[in-house]
Amino acid sequence: MNKQVVGWVFPGIFLIGVFSGPQVQAESGAPAMDEGEVMMIGPNDAPPGQPGGEQEPTLPRDESDRVSGAISAAKNASDPDALVGALRNLGQFQDSRTVEVLLPALKSETPEVRMAALEAMRWGTVSDSNALEEVRDLAERDPDPMVRGAALEVLVRYDTTDEGRKVLERLTEESEADIRDFAREHLNRMDAEARTALGAENGQNQ
Repeated sequence: MNKQVVGWVFPGIFLIGVFSGPQVQAESGAPAMDEGEVMMIGPNDAPPGQPGGEQEPTLPRDESDRVSGAISAAKNASDPDALVGALRNLGQFQDSRTVEVLLPALKSETPEVRMAALEAMRWGTVSDSNALEEVRDLAERDPDPMVRGAALEVLVRYDTTDEGRKVLERLTEESEADIRDFAREHLNRMDAEARTALGAENGQNQ
């Protein structure tokens, strides 16, 4: 049966409609679609089945402007108190651009500034390898136990590397009981999840 793929362009959205028999496979390699099914593709997405289809979505203009404004406020903060407030405000945005402000703040001489940057990272998104390296260092070596604890919370949320696990293992010998216990608890949870996953895999292979 012949098939026809038709596209319509609306502001910010491209729709693909497939009209043919049930479960038609698009020539692009996209997943099969039922007759009359419509797929929506955002302005930054590649067509289904082609590289680039899982790019970070583009924020609406007003949201992007809010992120830019929050970053600018942090950069132009006149004193540590203002900077702390501006950094915490960045935590509401899951935007990789915030790292350009958060990373330098992690190296601040003011512990409140380092804490605020870590709090923003905890609620935002951390995928920058340099930022995670700095967070690992804070978790182990910061002189302020509150900062070390905040860094640990960021690590358990975002750091899935072997190096991150090694940091957790070393923190099980931490002098601060809260940090030590938290690191042990998370390691135990990781090990339990790994055993569960391995058991499920072995069950499927039998």
